[in-house]
Amino acid sequence: MSQDPSAAPSAIGQPPQSPRIRDTRPGLDRTARLVLIAAAVVVTISMGVRQAFGVFLTPVVAELGIGREVFGFAIAVQNLLFGLMQPFIGMIADRFGPSRVVLAGTAAYVAGLVLAASTGSPTGLMVTLGVAVGFGLAGTSFVVVLGAVGRAVPEARRPQCFALVTAGGSFGMFAVVPGAYAMLDAFGWRDAILLLAIAASAMAAFGFALDGARRRRPQGTAGAAPAPARPVRCRHAGPGASRSRP
Repeated sequence: MSQDPSAAPSAIGQPPQSPRIRDTRPGLDRTARLVLIAAAVVVTISMGVRQAFGVFLTPVVAELGIGREVFGFAIAVQNLLFGLMQPFIGMIADRFGPSRVVLAGTAAYVAGLVLAASTGSPTGLMVTLGVAVGFGLAGTSFVVVLGAVGRAVPEARRPQCFALVTAGGSFGMFAVVPGAYAMLDAFGWRDAILLLAIAASAMAAFGFALDGARRRRPQGTAGAAPAPARPVRCRHAGPGASRSRP
């Protein structure tokens, strides 16, 4: 029985090696990595502080002499505004840039926390922890930062980058809530909220990096081929005359 002389001899006892699959997707440049990190940090702080509000229920209710339903209603107003403002915040971010929206959202977020730390009435709790923080959450959440990430990274990398930024919200709950418990035990609820306000103010610094994607063409589109020209028949020319439209 003849053998093919071009066939390479296989090693006895060794499993066949599968061919390596090379990742041909474009990588992330410096601007894209900076936007990705900034977006993840903003979401981590914003969602992390939001998840920590529940630890203040018992001390706030006890000191202000209000019912649990008052505190819960303030948080409900916060979540309602957070959801209702998402479409409008997205349109504003597309028009004026994500960094301005994050800066305004951070200002509302921090102002609501600072004023909530000094409030002494149910109305004050509603305006600060409910309305102000609700607007701040809308301006520092996924709808703003994911748009910036989508413009900065190549199209083939967007699902992976979106997942990393979204995971920042879960990591914020993991990281911020235990810290809020520790600050509540050490300093009391008013000083603990002030410390959270200081942490939330860091979102403004990272928000400036999000506009880096707005000042340039997204990756993966620079080398796109132009659309082929289409022949268009001239109205006043002969039956065989035509011109090209881009």
